[in-house]
Amino acid sequence: MPSTRQTTSYLKGLAILMVMVTHYSSAYAFGFYNSFIRDYAGFVVSIFFILSGFGNYYSMQRLEARYGGRPLSLKLAGTFFWQRALRIYPLFWLSLFSASFLLGVGWNELHELSPRTVATYLAFPTVRHEGYTWFIPELVQCYLAAPFLYYLLRKLHLWRFVAFIFALGAVFMTISVHYLWLLESINGFGVSDPESLFYRAMFLSNILLFAGGLCMPLLNRYVKPYVNNHVTLAFLVAFLLSIYLVRDEFFTVPYLSSQLLLFPLFLISVSGFCLSAIAANRTLPLSRTFAYLGTYSFTLYLFHWQYFALLEKFGLLNFPEWLNAMVTAAFFPVLLGACVILQKADGRLRIQLSKTAPAAKPAVSAARTEKD
Repeated sequence: MPSTRQTTSYLKGLAILMVMVTHYSSAYAFGFYNSFIRDYAGFVVSIFFILSGFGNYYSMQRLEARYGGRPLSLKLAGTFFWQRALRIYPLFWLSLFSASFLLGVGWNELHELSPRTVATYLAFPTVRHEGYTWFIPELVQCYLAAPFLYYLLRKLHLWRFVAFIFALGAVFMTISVHYLWLLESINGFGVSDPESLFYRAMFLSNILLFAGGLCMPLLNRYVKPYVNNHVTLAFLVAFLLSIYLVRDEFFTVPYLSSQLLLFPLFLISVSGFCLSAIAANRTLPLSRTFAYLGTYSFTLYLFHWQYFALLEKFGLLNFPEWLNAMVTAAFFPVLLGACVILQKADGRLRIQLSKTAPAAKPAVSAARTEKD
């Protein structure tokens, strides 16, 4: 049977493949994109928010034990933020730098020194990025909330924390409906890009997905007896159906779609799909291939557009759409190999830089076992 890590890597691999296919077809296979794909990628990215929360539970648990069994402290939060910064920024900066040369209009502004350029490189959580990099500041939002969410999970215990997530979701839906009025009331409150606080249709729904993932290691043991491949398949169908229902209506500041009322179906179905896949713990189709892709999903996400641009610059995408797709697939191992090299080099860099993290005290107690 596969390990939990293999299953989560598989889900990441499946998600990154769907994202790359969607992005490629949106630029180089319009007919296929308009007929079959359209805006799926932005919703499939939700899987990364959930699995990030899932993995960060274990990171926070280790830090809790490392710093004397306290679920929240300045040293715990500082170490967590430092580790996340090392995980994100080196590859993110390289991605932005390469995009500024390869992706043209909308990216060459990064050569100029300005407050927005600095905010972009810092993935400042209230600045909306161009293109694919929108995901990074929204992930930073999740990381900033993570220590507090973990503290609440430890204090409230599982089921009260789940109730807190639903209550928070109701608050976020209410804010979504009245967002323009609230912004006017507080005179913007320094939010340079108001859309940056929305994940698709709902205010900070990326935080909800992350919080759901954070409690999944505890939920796993409760749902495990009740899930199987059929349950996972049912959640996958519900997930894809919910995307179909909400994909055409993205939130923009002047207009809020009535499809917001359907958005909780999407949040619940994608969370249920991830949880049931993890709890079922079954060998999935093409498990090794997708798990391997998932291991390098972050790097693939950051550099796949540059790969497409290079193929175009070398004149390899000047053929009929079906032949362009075959060429792109044929050269994909080159992209994957480059991502493997970059990610391993980044790992070695993190090991060196992590030595500057706050020194740990001997743990006086292990992280408590969840009893609820």
